[in-house]
Amino acid sequence: MCEYLYHDIERNPVRAGLVPRAEQWRWSSANVATTGGPRVDPGPISCPAAWLAYVHEPQTETEVECVRESLRRARPFGEPAWMAQAAERLSLQASLRPRRRPRRVR
Repeated sequence: MCEYLYHDIERNPVRAGLVPRAEQWRWSSANVATTGGPRVDPGPISCPAAWLAYVHEPQTETEVECVRESLRRARPFGEPAWMAQAAERLSLQASLRPRRRPRRVR
């Protein structure tokens, strides 16, 4: 799941029309991958060997929906265990619960 997020982040400048390819965005890790410079933030996952090819693949509907749901609910995005830890650390536990009113107890 974390790959979805990185895929989305790396493609943001392309989606915004700032550059035609992700590696052309000066501040992206995709740029670092092509220039061979040190990556400042390695992130929670290691990049696959064919990272740039992966970045330029279209996102699946599932990937897009996962990112959108995370944004709609203001919830951490990643693997379930990491999401739970991050939500607790940031007091966002409610963002992980289903949206609906609790059942009324009679």
